Amino acid sequence: MEQTKDIAKVKVNRWVVLFASVGIIICQGGIYAFSVFSTPLAAANGWSVPDVMIAFTIAVGISPLPIIIGGRISDNGKSRELILFSSLLLAASFALAGLSTQLWQLYITYGLMGGFGLNLGYIACVNNSQRFFPDKRGLCSGIVITGIGAGTMIFAPLGSWLIEQGGVRNTFIQLGAIFLVFSLICSALIKNAPIEDSTADSVDEATATVEVNYDWKGMIKTLRFYIVALLYATGCFSGLVISSNAADIGQNMFDLTPMVAATFVSLYAMSNCIGRVIWGALSDKLTRINTFMLVFFFIALSLMSLAFIKATVGFGIGLIGLGLCEGGVAALMSPLTIENFGSKYQGVNYGFVFLGFSIAAFVAPRLTAFIGQANSGDFTSAFIAGIVVAVIGFGLAFSLKQINKKLEDDKK
Repeated sequence: MEQTKDIAKVKVNRWVVLFASVGIIICQGGIYAFSVFSTPLAAANGWSVPDVMIAFTIAVGISPLPIIIGGRISDNGKSRELILFSSLLLAASFALAGLSTQLWQLYITYGLMGGFGLNLGYIACVNNSQRFFPDKRGLCSGIVITGIGAGTMIFAPLGSWLIEQGGVRNTFIQLGAIFLVFSLICSALIKNAPIEDSTADSVDEATATVEVNYDWKGMIKTLRFYIVALLYATGCFSGLVISSNAADIGQNMFDLTPMVAATFVSLYAMSNCIGRVIWGALSDKLTRINTFMLVFFFIALSLMSLAFIKATVGFGIGLIGLGLCEGGVAALMSPLTIENFGSKYQGVNYGFVFLGFSIAAFVAPRLTAFIGQANSGDFTSAFIAGIVVAVIGFGLAFSLKQINKKLEDDKK
């Protein structure tokens, strides 16, 4: 109960911190609306879409590095300061991306700067918020990261509209200014959560069991680490297939107009938001790993809808289903990491687990873009690959469940 007592001493409403953190992450969600920007950006500069897509791949693919760095800073009680810095960096990345005239400039601004701005702020918000909610980790994780989906839902149609009004370059600059103002307001409402000083293992209040705290060196020596990281990779693979290429899939396979396709991207993002809260709260009751197995089942069903229902309704069902499931994966990973490796070093540990997301981020978007280009806009092969990956993920989840059951039995 010590952590709850420490939180009570902090004169701050933890729900204000939580929803201010959501506001920060809403801005970061603009990164994931890249499918709206990629084709206009390529056309404006004479680049190919797969080459432009590398900027998005860099932004999400480098995630473990800034998350590990940011996790260390956040674990030391400097989350608020890190959130402010990351917000400024993200705003600058968008503004400078609008001024880029060479691919390498786009890779540095949107890719490297945007990736660091996104992930430093992400881990600081998630880590800090969960320290305020040791009793509701699944729900807290689900709520705070709804910002990613909400940001995509807001900035995909807004970005599409701004591009029609003034071109893609001006759109990036305008979005950078919006991010700056909104992030400064939210940052002022965030406070740092108390940090445990004890080096001893602690008690998990949600389960009333002793929580063993692994540092990253101890964690990577366990088989569970590799399974958890691969769960992240397999869980988010199909979501990255959609989030990075949804607009092109809608236009090429289902004959949607650019504006309607952007609206469907927002529908996916809204589903992503809802999925984070629903699956996060559900996991507090069903356990994290049982919920994960359900998520993989629905991922496979959603991909079947995209692959075999050749109508707009198939696109809608698949998009909504994958949005809900992708949100669930994002909500489950941080609590799952804590439950397997402890809360004391959660910031850094989550950075290493996030390597799984990076694997998928390097493979899924570019692979999907190449499949679409090689098959004249038909992405069916990417959907089939996603089904296979989901089956593998289900097997990994079942394996982790058996390993944890054996560990619990050995303690008795």
